[in-house]
Amino acid sequence: MVITSISRIEVAVDDMVYIFDTPQEADAFMGCLIDGDLVQCKVDHPPLDIRPAS
Repeated sequence: MVITSISRIEVAVDDMVYIFDTPQEADAFMGCLIDGDLVQCKVDHPPLDIRPAS
């Protein structure tokens, strides 16, 4: 799994971009992904929107 911070509120995971309301929520999601599962991190830190990275 490739995790990239695109902006303060956007996090790319592989070919999808997860958009959050605040930088703190985006940071918490990224922190969760370090040790956690993507599905569980989406439940624990729900994004406002998800879009394809392309």
